[in-house]
Order: sequence, then structure tokens, then C-alpha cells
Amino acid sequence: MFFLIITGAVIALMLVVVWWFLLSGAEKECCNMMEHQHHIPLLTFKLFFSWICALLLMLGMFNVLPLFHNKWIMFLLATPVQFWVGAMFYQMGWMEFKNRSAGMFTLIILGTTIAYFYSVMVMLFPFIFKHAGIPLNYYFESGVMIIAFILLGTFLEERAKGQTSQALKKLLGLQAKNATIFRDGAWVEVPIDQVKMGDRILVKPGEKVPTDGIILSGEAIINESMVTGESKPVHKKKGDKVIGSTINDTGSFEIEAIKVGKETFLSQIIDMVQQAQSSRASVQQLVDKVSGYFVPIVIILALTTFLLWLNFGPQPYIVRAIVSMVAVFIVACPCALGLATPTSIMVGIGKGAQSGILIKDAQVLETGAKISVVIFDKTGTLTEEKRSVNQMRIVTNVNDIAQQQNWPGNLNTEQWLKLALSSIEHQSTHPVSQAIYTYLKDGETPELQVENLKSVLGLGVTAVVEGQMIAIGSERFMEDQKVTIDQDLQNGIKEFSQKGNTVSLAAVNGVAVVLFSIADRLRDGASNVIKQLKQMGIESAIISGDNETIVKNIAQELGIQHVLAQVLPQDKQAYVKRIQKEGKRVAMVGDGINDAPALAAADVGIAMGSGTDVAIESAGVTLLRSDISLVPQVMRLSRLTMRNIKQNLLWAFGYNILLIPIAMGLLYYPFGILITPIYAGAAMAFSSLSVVLNALRLRYIKI
Repeated sequence: MFFLIITGAVIALMLVVVWWFLLSGAEKECCNMMEHQHHIPLLTFKLFFSWICALLLMLGMFNVLPLFHNKWIMFLLATPVQFWVGAMFYQMGWMEFKNRSAGMFTLIILGTTIAYFYSVMVMLFPFIFKHAGIPLNYYFESGVMIIAFILLGTFLEERAKGQTSQALKKLLGLQAKNATIFRDGAWVEVPIDQVKMGDRILVKPGEKVPTDGIILSGEAIINESMVTGESKPVHKKKGDKVIGSTINDTGSFEIEAIKVGKETFLSQIIDMVQQAQSSRASVQQLVDKVSGYFVPIVIILALTTFLLWLNFGPQPYIVRAIVSMVAVFIVACPCALGLATPTSIMVGIGKGAQSGILIKDAQVLETGAKISVVIFDKTGTLTEEKRSVNQMRIVTNVNDIAQQQNWPGNLNTEQWLKLALSSIEHQSTHPVSQAIYTYLKDGETPELQVENLKSVLGLGVTAVVEGQMIAIGSERFMEDQKVTIDQDLQNGIKEFSQKGNTVSLAAVNGVAVVLFSIADRLRDGASNVIKQLKQMGIESAIISGDNETIVKNIAQELGIQHVLAQVLPQDKQAYVKRIQKEGKRVAMVGDGINDAPALAAADVGIAMGSGTDVAIESAGVTLLRSDISLVPQVMRLSRLTMRNIKQNLLWAFGYNILLIPIAMGLLYYPFGILITPIYAGAAMAFSSLSVVLNALRLRYIKI
């Protein structure tokens, strides 16, 4: 009768749980203890407490400390571990029950609870067991050791999560606590949470910039390394944007607050990384689906194990049946399976954030590992945002012209000419004018006075400098101004134009004397980036709205074969879709509003950190600094993360496939090997620990 009651109770329990699981959908990921165990110090205390109790029970079991082999002492040590330390497992198990989702906590609860209450039954009713000829064996230490091992895995998982976000937590700690704002006619210091949009803020040397803003007056050298990863300090002047929490190395300046609180650049980065770390890749959805069937199968196998040992096992068969069933529950716990994907993703995204790569979600990492084509926008991506003069030609007879026209004689001819041209171009905001000014400016040399400055949109400018009429602009502008261009300069115009460079001329008193060749300047390391991608088996392409000759020259210089020029934003998007129809996975790298449609259409959109808000919002990856060398790093990080996930899944599945049959007793009759619940718990914890440690390797791999 006694055995019938036990068998009936076990079968009823198993059938109820299996029915509940079979009605459920796919498993919800329940290994994520971060949401349910925020208090790391309490978790640490519980871990130490459980291991102290476990070691005392083990020492008692081996008669090293016989006192702790007393049944009442064992009961007193095991009970708080089972129901206080293990309370989190019961809570998670209850959540699984409410969600009708199969999970590891159900197996933990079933295994440890059966071991605990079986021991309590033996302790309270020993005469029943003696009458049935069953040895009085206690398994308090099994449940305690299992909980201790699982808690160790949980603790390591929590530590791993904390470490992956360590860089972001440091950023939070770097935020300014106070700000000096102009209020009611005076400068006052207020807590940072009292700063409002539009406030005027004073930033002194050595202080942190309190919030995102635009410089109203003054200039400074700003250290932005903690946000962008760029080690070189950045010079900021009136009209430039500054990022909150960056450090003002030198100079005082005033800013207008344009973003405060959770709207700041830094806060948005932190939010995006946290959301990305909790996102799920499609491979995780497959794992969840498998786990949804896995747990009911394990319960059926555990029930089968119990019945087989009960009916065909050697004496004491009831004890062996319960011990083997509990071992199956524990060894099959899918904790490693649940940790395999999210832990790697979490560490991978954290690694990216530390390297200046902001990844929006887990799917980006998974897709990034499969990229076969990277399409680059030209301007601001492969090339610098600002153009540069790569060659300047002055007519050979410039001294004769200067003498004929009576140029001022306080400087030599070329010095005066360069100074006059730079003085004019300094007053223009046109990109070509800025390129010429940057090329001509000579340190702190004072500029000449410019009079009657007139600008013709898109063509050029005219001005008077020290009585000389000067015109600077395109060939067409020179024709409009009736400027004489000698044969030498005309040959130069043809030569530079064929290379795809922009041509600008300068004339004095109606005679052209200087020819400038203005070209796009490749970003440092652009050529190396293309080589790295090629070594990874990834094709590169350029797409641009610029002149076809210019784009092809850039492509030739970089060794890129696929070129599409003079296109509209919608054409860029269509080009991306066309390549995708060929069965290729496409990454698009851009920085402007015109790149946004293509960034959104690409399998992975990568926005440069200097890009527009629209471009960044359309992309799955944002490079926090305008460093194109980060593009291959995105691909390598994606591949390394996915390889890490596959390693974890292989280990987790292999572990379960190997050990479940052994826990059921497959090796007992041929070799006398039988896994007890204690060793099952140790094996399960080792599996979880292996997965976590393997994922943490990503933090130390160079990308």
C-alpha cells in the first residue's frame, strides 16, 4: 500500500505537470535573473550561506564532523536553504506556472522538493520505512548542494551582466551633478535635474559639460573620449554642439541647453544598449521553441526512470527510483541552454559599446555575421566631410603680371597673392572656399582688408583687396567676369577635370593667375578598411549622388569595383534592394539624410557618429566616432558573437544528450555507474559556468 501511494502520487504529479506544459506555448526565457534579483549583496550572502550549509552537510555525511550527520541538524541546515535561499526558484517556477511555460525552474523545484520531502518523511516516519525494509537514507545534502551550485551559476551570470555594462555605468557616474546657469540676472549653481531646455550654462576649465548644448560664446578644447572613444581632444567654438558629461580641458564658454535629462545623447546611448542587451535574436527564439518541448520530455523521462527503477531495480528500489528521478530532473535543467544565447549577445553588445560601436538589438549581430556586401556612401563616409585642395598652380609669369598691374610691394608676389586670396575665402562658408582658405592660411599672419565682397551663389566671389579687383570661382564664373585664361591654366583645367576634381580659378584685375584642384580627401585608413573586408570575403561598393568621374576615381584608388554615381536617395534604396534580390546580405554605411532610406532598407544599416539624426535613427548600428575602421570591427564582432553562441549551444545540447541517459541509469548495469543528485547538480552548474565563461571571452578578444 505504501509503495502504491508513493507511486500514485508521483505519477499524478508528473501527469499534471506534463499536461500543463503540453498546453503551453513556447518557453519564455526564465534564466534571466537580472529582473528578479537586483540585490547583488543579498545574492552574495545567500550564496555563502548555502555553501556553508552544503559543506557542513557533506562533512557530516563523510563522518568528518559527525555532529552534522544528525537528522535534526541536517533538517535545520537544509530547511532555510530550501525555502529561503531557494525562494527565488519557487517564485520563478510560479511565474512559469502562470505563463504555462516550460522552464528550468520547474525541474529544479521538482528535483529538490522531492529530495527534501522524501528526507523529511524518512525523518518523521522511520518506522514505516523500516517496516518496508527500506534503509533510512537522507538526501538533505543533495537538495542543498543542488541549490548551492545553481545559485553559483546565477551569481556568475549576474556578475557577467554587470561587467558587460560596466563602461556605461562608468559613464553614468561621470555625469555632472551641478550646473552654473544664468537665472534672474546672475550666475547660480543648481542641481543638474533643475536644468531646463534653453537655459544659459557657464562651463569653466576642468568642469564637465552639464548637458547637451550649443556654444553661444567662447571656445575650448573638449575631451569626448568617454562618449565617442576618440582619444584626441576636440576644439569647439561658437555654434558647435557639445555633449553632456564630456570634460572641458581648457577655456571657458557658455552654452544653450538643447537636450536635458533622458533626452541627452549619453542617456539615449545607455537606454539603447540596455534595450539591445535584453533583445532576442531569432536563434534564441528557436532555442526557446526547442526548450518548450524539452522540459515535458524530461519530465516523461524522469517518470519513466522512476517506474523502471521501482519495478526492475535492485534493493532498495524505492530509494534508487527516487534518487535517479531527482538526478534526471537536475542534470536535465536547461539553464545552460537558456544562458547560451542571451549571455553571448549581452557580452557582445557590451564589447561593442566599449569600442565605440552602438548596436540597437540582438538581430543586428546575427544578421551582421552573414553580411556579404558592404555599400559605402562616399561623402562623409569614405571621404572626409570637408574637401581639400590637392594642387595649386600659379602662372609662370605671375611676377610680370604683378609688375604690370602694380600689385602692392610690401610682400613678394606669391605671398601677397596667397594672403589676399585667403582673406577673401575666409569670409565665405562655401565648401570650396573653405578648402582653399584651409590650404592657403599661414598660421597667425594677419589678413588683408577685404572690401566690396560680392558672392554669386554656386559660382564664385569678387572683392577688392588693397585696390586690386580679385575674382575667385569656377571656369564659368571666370567667363562671366570676362577673365583671360592662358593656355597653361586651360591645360590644367582639362587635366584636373579628367581626374574628377573640382576646379577653381583666381584672377586679379581680369587675368587668371591661380588654378586650384579641389578633391575629396579619403578618410585615414579607408583603403585598409576595404582590404580588411575583402580578406573577410565581403565585397565593397560605393554609391553616391556625386559626379560619376569623381566617384569612379575614389573607387579606383580604394580598389572597389562596384560603383553607382549621380543617384537620388530613392535610387540608393533601390540599389540595396536589387543586391538583396541576388540573395546577398547587405550592410549600408552612411551619414546623411539622403542615406536614410538605404540605411533602413539594408540588412544592417551603419550610421557614422557625425551623421544626421535621421541617418542614425534609420540604422541598426551607430559608430560613436567618425572612424571608418570600426566598420570591419562590426562585422568581426558579429561573427565572433554568433560563433560564441554556436559554441555555447553545442555544449549545452551535448551536455544534456550525454548526461540524461547516464542519470537514468544506462551505465549502472554494465559499469556500476549511477549519478547521484549531488553530482547531477555539480554537472549542471559546471555546464552553466562553462557557458558564462565562454561568453565572457568575448570581452577580451580583439576585434
